[in-house]
Formats: sequence, structure tokens, C-alpha cells
Amino acid sequence: MHVFISSISDPVPKVDPGTIVIKESQTGGLGVFALRNIKRGELLLAERPLVVCPMGFAADTRGWWAKILTLILNGSQAELSERFKRIQAYEREMEMQKMFSKMTPENQRAYLSLANSHKEDGTGPVSGILRTNGFEIGLPASEKSDMTRYIAIGKVASRLNHRCELCLCMDFRG
Repeated sequence: MHVFISSISDPVPKVDPGTIVIKESQTGGLGVFALRNIKRGELLLAERPLVVCPMGFAADTRGWWAKILTLILNGSQAELSERFKRIQAYEREMEMQKMFSKMTPENQRAYLSLANSHKEDGTGPVSGILRTNGFEIGLPASEKSDMTRYIAIGKVASRLNHRCELCLCMDFRG
């Protein structure tokens, strides 16, 4: 089985519409289900991603040193670690909100329709959806590294059971 995530410049290949369907899962939420037997190497779906962002997402660190110094002076090691995680989560969410605001209204609705299993851990809503539904993609090597790792969200691809990745070939043309 093959999933093709297209870049902006590549045409999106045609896929047999009778291959998969999105429907309610017995375990909750929407999922992707096969409508027929799928041959090895067959293209299941092809789409442009809603979001692509670096795996190690570098949040804006301006002002962090003042926050970190305050934490060091006012708390224990455990408190420092927990507070630092919250600061990172907040900064990441702010960066994700900037990306989200640049999406079309249709793509924003599609993004927000995805599950968020990180509502209770301090992760913001946009970042929580990314953490829940994102899948790793590799982009061609740059001069600085051999491979740059990214996370992508797709309207349909993000609804695939993530345990199926062993059976799938994800192809991203950046």
C-alpha cells in the first residue's frame, strides 16, 4: 500500500475512488477503511498536506533566558523541569497558531476536525492535534544535514491507523 503526500509544485496523482472510505470507527472517531482488497504497492491516497513542520520544531526562544533564570531562582529541580516543559509547550503552540492562521478556512476546519489526545497535558489545541495525528516524513538532504525530519498532517492520511505505518509506504515529494 502506498500513500503519496504531494508538494505544492507536484501534481496530485489520481487514485481509484473505490479503494478507501472515511467513516466512524468502532473504537471512536473517524478512520480510513478499505473498500476492497488492496494490492501490495497500490496507491491508496494522494493529497497535499495541511501542515508540514520540523520534527524538532524550534520555538521562538527570545525571552527564554529571563524565564529560565526566574525558574532557577524560584523553584526546585522538579518544578523547574515541569515549568520549562510548560513554557516550551506554550511557545510551540504560539508558533503553531501562526501557521494555523495562514491556512484557508476550509483547511482550518479540516485540521480542527482531527482528534486531539493531548487536551490534559498542557499542549495547546493546535499542537495537540499535530502530536496526535502527525506522521514523520523525510525531506531531501540539505547542505547542513543528511536528512531533515518533519511532521506532516493530511486531511485523509492523518486518519490512517498509525499502527499501519509498518504496512504503508509514505512518499512525500517536497
